[in-house]
Amino acid sequence: MGGNENPHGDSANDTLWGGAGDDSLDGEQGNDWLTGESGRDIIRGGDGNDTVLGGNENPYGDSANDTLWGGAGDDYLDGEQGDDWLSGEDGQDTVKGGDGNDTLYGGNENPVGDSANDTLLGGIGDDVLGGEQGNDSLNGEAGNDTLTGGAGADNFVFNSSLDGIDTITDFSSSDGDKIQIVSSFGATSTSQFTYNSTTGALSFNQNGNDTHFATLNTNAGLNITQDIILV
Repeated sequence: MGGNENPHGDSANDTLWGGAGDDSLDGEQGNDWLTGESGRDIIRGGDGNDTVLGGNENPYGDSANDTLWGGAGDDYLDGEQGDDWLSGEDGQDTVKGGDGNDTLYGGNENPVGDSANDTLLGGIGDDVLGGEQGNDSLNGEAGNDTLTGGAGADNFVFNSSLDGIDTITDFSSSDGDKIQIVSSFGATSTSQFTYNSTTGALSFNQNGNDTHFATLNTNAGLNITQDIILV
């Protein structure tokens, strides 16, 4: 499709391309593949396990600000470039913001979203990630991101201490939330971490210098040895 289009799918497994211009795409039923390409697009996956891309299907997608809705089913959403708004809605979704300052939700955009276990990836930029219900994985990646796990036992994932300072708004040790440190971070022991319960600052000390990489809510109840996991 090219120009300013409003294509709709049906119950089959559809492939919808927005083309140039500001498009509105709706996959409806079926396991669909949708990409907005250029322009400021609104894309709804609908029912089924859908793949929804804001720009082109490669990392060099358009730089417009897209709105992506996953719909029912286990969906993969990628905003690519631009300041995008993405919601996985129902199902166990993987939601990736890509470049830009993005807003990502695992379920619906309100606090009564789905109860599935979602994976949210912020990408480059200062992103806002909301897991809502379910046991979610939130990784802000590069930038100073704001992470809200919502209900459930959530993992807040960090790739590096140098990606920025993320704000975790609702960490709860008693709910089973964890700080997950991946191997690229360079940590070898939880003893390398310090937590200031007064300010909420979580820091990493590798060579004698503390690097502040996250700020938690002050009622988090973080226990470094129990709540930080190295993977």
